[in-house]
Amino acid sequence: MKPELGTSQPLESYPSVRTIARVSASALTPSRFFEQYQRSGLPVIVTGLLDAEPNWSLDYLREKLGTFALPIRRYGREQYEQDKRKWKSIGSGTEAQRVPFTHYAEMLQSGEAREHDIYLVKRSLKHTPLEQNLTSLHRVGEQLGLSPISDFNLWLGTSGHTTCLHYDPMDGTLLQLHGAKKVVLFRRHSFITFTRFPFGYICVTA
Repeated sequence: MKPELGTSQPLESYPSVRTIARVSASALTPSRFFEQYQRSGLPVIVTGLLDAEPNWSLDYLREKLGTFALPIRRYGREQYEQDKRKWKSIGSGTEAQRVPFTHYAEMLQSGEAREHDIYLVKRSLKHTPLEQNLTSLHRVGEQLGLSPISDFNLWLGTSGHTTCLHYDPMDGTLLQLHGAKKVVLFRRHSFITFTRFPFGYICVTA
């Protein structure tokens, strides 16, 4: 049996791992969210914000996107079985190709996407059939007093996909519209203990 993509020692075995707090959106105001979480950079899971949103299931996306072309990357499973110090490329080092969404949906259903770790990568919702959803997504941010400084972007993948450990130069808001995602966060000063890959690139390996 092949191991899950990117699996390693269970998180529960690390004594310093803490669970991120879950807070109902009904208990937050923009000012309270800012004072308790945003100001200090404390991560939080806000529940109830997306209750009015449809479930962005594969059937829903197939109906909305149809044959609209979106970018995918074929990462392959091999790199996850290698010593990370031997990696020659990571996510953005893998060339993207555009395919009709219906084609990618078939990859997901057939198991091809999981077998070869094929991921639908960052794509702005602007100028896509999903652009009509932007109004309701903007309202989600307004409930917390957030003003987006970039486009709303779509990512989509099969279970088992792992994104390389990295850091972003600004705060981020992740909207989980279908399925589940496990996120591991490190304190902001922790990156100095990691090996940067390659030198000068913002992705790091543990």
